[in-house]
Amino acid sequence: MGGIGLKIRITPLEMLAYSLARELRDGEIAFVGQGHPIVAACLAKKFFAPRLKILMEGGIYGSEPYRPPWHIADLTATKGCLMLTDFAGVFLSILSRGFVDVGIIGCSQIDKYGNINTTVVGDYFNPVLRLPGSGGGHEVGSFSKRLLITMAGGRFVEKLDYVTTPGWLDGGDSREKAGLPGGPAALITKKGIFRFHPETKEMYLDARYPWVSVEEIKREVPWDLKLAEDGVKVAPLPSPEELKFIREFSPLTALRRDYYLMEKITEKHWMLEPSDEPLITRIVEIRDEEREAIKKRIAMKREARGSFFKKEIGKWMGDSAKG
Repeated sequence: MGGIGLKIRITPLEMLAYSLARELRDGEIAFVGQGHPIVAACLAKKFFAPRLKILMEGGIYGSEPYRPPWHIADLTATKGCLMLTDFAGVFLSILSRGFVDVGIIGCSQIDKYGNINTTVVGDYFNPVLRLPGSGGGHEVGSFSKRLLITMAGGRFVEKLDYVTTPGWLDGGDSREKAGLPGGPAALITKKGIFRFHPETKEMYLDARYPWVSVEEIKREVPWDLKLAEDGVKVAPLPSPEELKFIREFSPLTALRRDYYLMEKITEKHWMLEPSDEPLITRIVEIRDEEREAIKKRIAMKREARGSFFKKEIGKWMGDSAKG
């Protein structure tokens, strides 16, 4: 992409955030979590949906973030907001009463009807991997008028190991019969955009990213993946201005592993780093003497983020012991 003589590298995670932003509509109330959802919501407000209202789990509504929040109730990340409430206010007074137009959640496993697992891989009582769990995902998936699902590192499965969040259940009108409103509208991954058939509710591939083939996507799906009836489209790329916004607003969230973490490739360690040219990234080899310094910086950041909560927990435990 880019102008004449200019090639701009875009990562799959940036494309995911951009494609998610294009799904948000002007004037909607969007239940938005941290990570890709908040990047997408702020991008949408900037370029596509200026009257979009952001609702965060911690109780902040109608905010104007200027950087990604550190946690779900981070008022220091926004220029202001229209309303402040608490968890009960968000889930009981807003979400469960049908005021949320669109919710955004991620998934670790997903089946053909958009049912989601974020709880456990394998047997629940003897798991291969214990996942973060529902958080507010179950409620967001159950009560939002429209649900957008992201999958940055999960997988498609024939049968979930655990149903954390209901999608279209068994397809057809099964969700409606269960008394649940709304339902999944789209799944956005690092390779394409999937939607759900209006009658059967089965997932189909609607668009692929320019560098990915339909065959490559189908190989990752264990069932016979349906394709859009009017043909699989090529998803549009962001403009240089939109991509610049993503990278300036939150390079860590937008690029994540592709940008910050090391991956072993043919006995060498590689990572992406910004180049001197604007909006371009390049792959560079990490020298041995740099590797420990990088690990140390990552450890220091993690320690700094956790120090506040450790102090609060210690204080609470001390007060409880005294009581």
